[in-house]
Amino acid sequence: MTPVARPGTTVSGSGPLQEVRVQFDSPGSIDALWQALTNQNQVAIWWDTGIIESIEGGAIHLGPDSAPEGLWPLRGQVKVCAAPHLFEFTWHENYPSGGLVRFDLLEVEAGTRITLTQNVPAQHAQGAAEGWQALLARLIKLVETGTLD
Repeated sequence: MTPVARPGTTVSGSGPLQEVRVQFDSPGSIDALWQALTNQNQVAIWWDTGIIESIEGGAIHLGPDSAPEGLWPLRGQVKVCAAPHLFEFTWHENYPSGGLVRFDLLEVEAGTRITLTQNVPAQHAQGAAEGWQALLARLIKLVETGTLD
């Protein structure tokens, strides 16, 4: 089954920060999606290589140190790790409030609903929405098929 971007995918707000919200429904189990979100070996397949310490206060370090300054490399800290429903971390230091990223997982009749929320500078909001849609589609494909091929 192909992951479905929910019609509720939005970019909203009118100030310097805008909220990006992306939802997908997956027939995958909440536990399988949780592992794919929080296990650095699985994250390396659908997103990027690095370190994810899946405990509150743990480090998030994705992408090569040699990457140009900007969005990469990602350096943040886990704020909430409440298995298997809520994973929240800061994105990087030059975004207000560290660009807090929040993944909510909810069991629904058809499987699991995953909702990503992030507040980003307005000039980056549309690109962030598109990027997160692509990344979440990869995450769900990995969970559902075991591969990205």
